[in-house]
Amino acid sequence: DNKNRTASSVRVAFTRNGGSLGATGSVAYMFDRKGYIVIDRSTTDADEDQMLMDVMEAGGDDLQTSDDAYEIYTDAKSFTAVRDALEKAGYQLAVSELTMVPQNTTPVPEDKKEQFAKLVDALEDDDDVSNVYTAAADDEE
Repeated sequence: DNKNRTASSVRVAFTRNGGSLGATGSVAYMFDRKGYIVIDRSTTDADEDQMLMDVMEAGGDDLQTSDDAYEIYTDAKSFTAVRDALEKAGYQLAVSELTMVPQNTTPVPEDKKEQFAKLVDALEDDDDVSNVYTAAADDEE
């Protein structure tokens, strides 16, 4: 059974990398399902004010801006409408997907960062694992 093989390979990845595995869905309540859209800033002339106006008009919830990209978060239910409205407004979407966003992030202790990175890599390399979501804080945070 493919499902059992996946579970055992994930369990092995956790064990080998010093992690422990909770019951299926045991931390799902700590994440929100959201729409996630990324627009590469090199593909648009829109400045941050214009982008914010277009995102709000399209029904998006949040805009985060970096030097390279505009990151837009939406409610899962309005994701398709927001995506379609931004495309209709002429934006090229580098990423548009439903994802799981942690409600809170936790910093990874300095002495555990390498171990944590190996665990995430092992899970992402597993052909039976489709997505890896973590509540680890980015180094920039």
